[in-house]
Amino acid sequence: VLRRLDSNELAGCVLAVPIVNVFGFIHQDRYLPDRRDLNRSFPGSATGSLAARMAKLFMREVVAVSTHGIDLHTGSNHRTNLPQVRADLDDPQTRRCALAFGAPMVIHGEAPAGSLRKAVAKKGIPVVVFEAGEPLRFDEAAISIGVDGVLRLMAALGMRDGSADPLPGPIVESRKRSWVRARRSGILRLEVGLGDSVRDRQRIGSIEDVLGGNSVPMRSSHAGIIIGHTAKPLVYQGDAIVHIARNPQPVVWDNLAKA
Repeated sequence: VLRRLDSNELAGCVLAVPIVNVFGFIHQDRYLPDRRDLNRSFPGSATGSLAARMAKLFMREVVAVSTHGIDLHTGSNHRTNLPQVRADLDDPQTRRCALAFGAPMVIHGEAPAGSLRKAVAKKGIPVVVFEAGEPLRFDEAAISIGVDGVLRLMAALGMRDGSADPLPGPIVESRKRSWVRARRSGILRLEVGLGDSVRDRQRIGSIEDVLGGNSVPMRSSHAGIIIGHTAKPLVYQGDAIVHIARNPQPVVWDNLAKA
């Protein structure tokens, strides 16, 4: 994003923090040395754990001087996500930001307790989360959507010229999500991929033993669009396998409108 910005043509200020959890980046691990999840430690505490202190520092140095926020994420460990924006779509300003980003899927939902999105929203600051791809991997297509989305949202906010930033395609909105979980342990044979539409009770794969026998079919729990799935071939009973956005609806959006 920064390489594509020209400071001479920028209205406003961009506070870019490529790596918040430096410890996790170095060790290729989501968690801090105290085994806490930074994105469940906001708004933090100046006298708490390492995670709480880092969260407090970020809130003071970045969030407190910001008017809008974009939180960039991959899927969690061993999971991959369809490029998507998650936001409180019932808040008008946040909804405009979410749609202006231009990701193919926009998902409404309350932010998890302790997350950066939750803490920022409580400050009255419009914030969206972009989720895409798999951790510890470069997914160039997902990265491209994310970079273009950040620049497109900045244009909608009047921070840069947006004349060359049309929406890349249709946007679909969903307000309910469901996970399909493994009914047994074994080797997973997934038959669907990110972005696929599925019907209710459609076969989406199977789980078999290590010799390829005793195959048990997996079926979708609802009709919808696949927005995430496990990347592991070995699964255990109860594991979250496929994430479905239910009742997807097309969104009509004028990308020239200012957020």
